[in-house]
Amino acid sequence: RVPGTGRASGMRRRLGERPVPAIAAVRGYALGAGANLAWLCDIVVAGSGASFGEPEIKHLALSPMLLLPWMAGNQKLANLLYFTGSRLTADEALAAGMVARVVPDGKVLDEARSVASQIAQLPPFGVRLMKQSLRAGYDAMGFRVAQEAHRARDELALGAHGIPEREHLASLLAAGEMGRFLTERGR
Repeated sequence: RVPGTGRASGMRRRLGERPVPAIAAVRGYALGAGANLAWLCDIVVAGSGASFGEPEIKHLALSPMLLLPWMAGNQKLANLLYFTGSRLTADEALAAGMVARVVPDGKVLDEARSVASQIAQLPPFGVRLMKQSLRAGYDAMGFRVAQEAHRARDELALGAHGIPEREHLASLLAAGEMGRFLTERGR
């Protein structure tokens, strides 16, 4: 596959090309691809019980996308998530600039709709131009090039053979031993 053409790339492109801002409403776990989907959105509203993380390193893979350098205000925290596979609470994600608002879990969808309503009352042309400007700014900072380079490395990691830890984890999954897989992956 050509780098930059995978499912995550397509998702990024579709959300980025939408003329209106995409708003994520997150309750519960947003890990790996789930976290990436939320962070690809223009605005993230999280429930107080939500948690975000990039656990892929625990099973010898890379994050589906390399988003945190652009989405987190704290680069060292982003590195911590990528290198350890640890999670952040919604409040920690808010403090790091990874979500826009944290509300009680039962109010997440209402708050996301409220934000959408506020945006819908603005001049559509201005909203479209702002979204285009923001995306162009990310690309000018190297976002697209970094995604393509990361995707190539992710495919290398996913296709690697002869790595004992990876083969052991794969054998646990193949045997249907999800409990052992999760326990051993978390070491």
